[in-house]
Amino acid sequence: MDSPSRGRVSASVDVPLTNRERQILRLLGEGNTSKDIATTLNISVTTIGSHRRSLCRKLNVHSTAELVYRGTQLVRVASV
Repeated sequence: MDSPSRGRVSASVDVPLTNRERQILRLLGEGNTSKDIATTLNISVTTIGSHRRSLCRKLNVHSTAELVYRGTQLVRVASV
């Protein structure tokens, strides 16, 4: 029996993300840093960090790379 890997994410697309979380996920996917995103959205870098932690928890990922990858999967599935 295969054990799930640490980087594996759920296939569910029913992840409840706020509009702000979706916005931050999109900006991360475009290659923006937390500082860039904070400036763009006129909020603090600390707030961006809070949103990123929340996104990681909700999407069950552990790194920015996994977060961006999972975000692109969600966008791709949502557009089908």
